[in-house]
This record gives sequence, structure tokens and C-alpha cells, in this order.
Amino acid sequence: MLKRNKLMAFAVLSYFIFLLPVSQIIPHHELLADHYLYLPMMSFGLFVALLARKISRSGVVDKKAPYFVAAAAVVILGVLTVIQNRTWKDERTLWTANYQAVPNSPRAALNLGNTYQETEPERAKQLFKRALELDPTPDIKDKLYDRLAVILIDEKKFDEAEFFVSDVLRRDPKDFFGNLWSTQIHLARKECDPARTTLHLAQPAAIYPREIQLSEEIKRQLNQQCGL
Repeated sequence: MLKRNKLMAFAVLSYFIFLLPVSQIIPHHELLADHYLYLPMMSFGLFVALLARKISRSGVVDKKAPYFVAAAAVVILGVLTVIQNRTWKDERTLWTANYQAVPNSPRAALNLGNTYQETEPERAKQLFKRALELDPTPDIKDKLYDRLAVILIDEKKFDEAEFFVSDVLRRDPKDFFGNLWSTQIHLARKECDPARTTLHLAQPAAIYPREIQLSEEIKRQLNQQCGL
């Protein structure tokens, strides 16, 4: 059938071609994702349409049957869309569903933890520590250490926070957030000279407006506590 129908052959082959880049032939960080099917679904839709036309023209079923099937599919998919929209309500519902689907994903645990960091820091801390147990990539690991340091500093658990900050700075001594959080820890301990040193390292690494704002806030805090 594929040999005789070039358009159907195109639909089938293009479906698999579109999936090739994300098929883990070359391993990458994300095993499954909805957006992997965005392009392949066009090929699948073309295949279904061609198949429906062929069946309709064959006389095997009533010519109106494909229309009834299509109408039923639209209703079913519409209901499923309404249900799925609950998952997409906000970031927390999205990442809760994601984490439930792939509980061994460090990225899912990190992003779900992010949604709890401001409102339920203890829950966020549990998720961040869980993500660390799942052998995250270096990039995700840095983010986890950063998030944990912030929570622990807010809880005034400076020794525990220093463990995460020190590991970040060990790998990158010029890391902005590593030096900024280190400055906060030194200020909390009333260690003015080390605080000046780490802030001096943090300021040149501030690139984004939020980072510049944070470094200025810490600088004002340092000046108030330790003087110029």
C-alpha cells in the first residue's frame, strides 16, 4: 500500500523522521515530553485522513461512517482536553502531574520544589533533597544547591547552608549566587572582612537585572552592618 500511495508513505516515514532527534539514539536529559509529538502528530493526522478516505472509497463501510467516527473523535478529544487543562492550570499543577508521572526525574522534582519555595519551604526542601538523590546533571545540581542554600539561610541554618555554597564555589569560585549567599552567611556571623571579599567576587559576575539588584541589596546591608 505504501509503495502505491506516495502521500501515505510520506506520512508514515515523516512520522518516524520527526521522532528521530528525540528517540534517545544520542542520549539526552529528557526521556519523555508532550512536545516531542507536536511535529509527528501532523504526519499521524495525514495518515489517518488518507486511511479514512481509502476506506470510504473502498465501499467496505458506508461512506458516511468516517464522518461519524471523526465527530466522535472530536467529542472525545474535546473532553480529554478539558480534563488535561486542569493539569495546565498553573505551574504547581503542571509539575505535580509531571512528578507523579516520572517520580525519578530530578528536573521534575526541582521544578515542583520551585513552586513550593515561597509558600512551603519545608516541602520544597524535601523535593530538592529528593532530586539530589536522583543523580542530577551538573546544571540541575547547581540549581538545587542554590535553592537549598536560600532556604537554609532563611532558616538560619548557616552551617548546613555553607556546605551547599562551598560545593558550588569549589566547582566555580566566581559563581555569582555562591558568592552572594556566602556573603549573607558571613554577615549573619558578623564576619565583615570575609563578607566584603565574597561580595567583591559576586558583583562582577552579576549579569541580569535581578542579580544586580540582589548584589546592591547585600552591599547596602554590608555597609549598614560593617561600615564602608
